Amino acid sequence: MKKMFAVCALLALCALNVPARAGQPVVEVNVGFGPTIDVPYGRGHVYWAKLVEEQSNGTIRLNLFPNDQLGSGKDQIEQAWMGDPVVHSTDTAMFADLGVPDIGILQAPYLCETWEQMEKLFASDWWKGQEKLLEEKGFKVIASNWRYGDRHTLTVKPVMSPKDMAGLKIRVPQSMIFVKAFEAIGASATPLALGEVYTSL
Repeated sequence: MKKMFAVCALLALCALNVPARAGQPVVEVNVGFGPTIDVPYGRGHVYWAKLVEEQSNGTIRLNLFPNDQLGSGKDQIEQAWMGDPVVHSTDTAMFADLGVPDIGILQAPYLCETWEQMEKLFASDWWKGQEKLLEEKGFKVIASNWRYGDRHTLTVKPVMSPKDMAGLKIRVPQSMIFVKAFEAIGASATPLALGEVYTSL
């Protein structure tokens, strides 16, 4: 499951239908993410950029950078932390490593059985508390309702149960929660930015 997280509060303005004035400057924000533009996740970003431009009457523009073109997720988060107009679309795991440790549990395997259970979690007081902790660290959640979908394991040897992963070298996102989860079932977890996977293979 993929939740959209952002490191720039600026886009909260996109919900306001502010009339454009002649000569009004266009605010441009770079949006980086790991997947390609032609998968559902990428197409969702294209639609999001279209909505932002329409609802801001052209005063806010999202420049999309798929395939980790702006650097790895950690690189992009650091750029935003330094004040660059960057939004990074990612899951919660990286923020656990950046000082909000409990939020990492959302990326644990088999946490929820249905999307409805996950939505209930995001409506909880616990989640509101996690969002507040993120804001104290300088991060602003724009949306938490993005669904990244199922994960698949591409291997030579069939994987029918967790025990079949024992001894396999598995690429995982650059976060401790993913590393520990795969190590717990016996796999050799290798943290790697999504944009580097194809060249590494």
